[in-house]
Amino acid sequence: MNNHQTVPGKLYLAGEYAALHPGSPAVIMSVNRYLTATFQHTTYHQGLTFTSSQFPNQHSTLISEQSFTSLNLYDPFIFAQSAALCALHYCYQHHATATPLHGDISITSTLNNANGTKLGLGSSAAVTVAIIKVILHEYGYPVDNSLPSRLRLFKLAALAHYRVQQNGSCGDIAACTGEGLIEYHTFDSEWLKDQLKHFSLSHIIDDLQWPGLSIRCLPPVEDLRIVPAWTGKPASTSALIRQCQPVDPLLMDDFYRHTALCVAQIVDGFYKNNKESIYTGIISNRENLESFAQHTGIMLETPLIQKALHISDDYQIAAKTSGAGGGDCIIAVNESSDQLNQMIQAWKKISVIPLNEII
Repeated sequence: MNNHQTVPGKLYLAGEYAALHPGSPAVIMSVNRYLTATFQHTTYHQGLTFTSSQFPNQHSTLISEQSFTSLNLYDPFIFAQSAALCALHYCYQHHATATPLHGDISITSTLNNANGTKLGLGSSAAVTVAIIKVILHEYGYPVDNSLPSRLRLFKLAALAHYRVQQNGSCGDIAACTGEGLIEYHTFDSEWLKDQLKHFSLSHIIDDLQWPGLSIRCLPPVEDLRIVPAWTGKPASTSALIRQCQPVDPLLMDDFYRHTALCVAQIVDGFYKNNKESIYTGIISNRENLESFAQHTGIMLETPLIQKALHISDDYQIAAKTSGAGGGDCIIAVNESSDQLNQMIQAWKKISVIPLNEII
């Protein structure tokens, strides 16, 4: 029987960029668009071969003994390869006599549109998580909804993802390991780099508390609608992060502090079933991000996003960019109402399309 592992995409509700700072909070949600990795045993080749619906004319082969330093950063399957290596090394450390894995891993996804364009839903994170789930399952570590199981999956995927990208908060990884809304606090990546020099992978995953890391599920709020929409323009999170210009440390501290207050207000709204608290926190986070963009030189809001946000303002609906900005997605939050539906129709007239309507 084939081994199928499916994971959701993600969107940030609040806390972007500040989440890069150890311990800083964010609210992230999984979305009902998915990526699936399927493993099939083979006897006609060594190692693992990857194929993807996004790259129909390409494939990539990984020999399990390869090291991370030998991976080709320009290979479109680099995240899949890094994920497989992390999972394989982890399993080998637990079972010294484990048999090397040989087979084909195929990847299918609805995290892009019909033309293959990414929708800004964390496809690299989803690939990483799905591949690790596949390999853990093959070695007798199926992932369930228990906290230890999800935490192991997150740590392996975060490590694999970070080794390729070298930046990012790994919040998208956290959202891909489950369903619904989470409050996420990022770990200290410098600490992790240092631990990798001294300890085995299994010890780092199983035995060490990662400083700053926290993943907590949030309860749903009755009648609250969260409407993500796509602008039609993909953006690269890692590239936008690299574009950040140096900022006065005092300004950055102020940004982190204000973001934490915004996120705390949103989280409190979910726990207390208080929609107004959620709306206020989202609007405050948008304002804080706009100030951050001015100081760092990032084009967080493209002209199209600005137009869409002005429309949401006209309808008095809380909305903001989602993720790294520069394109991709925006998100609106309101209770179900004719007013929200009218805003959605106005968005569609300027080609900002709700994710659930994208083919």
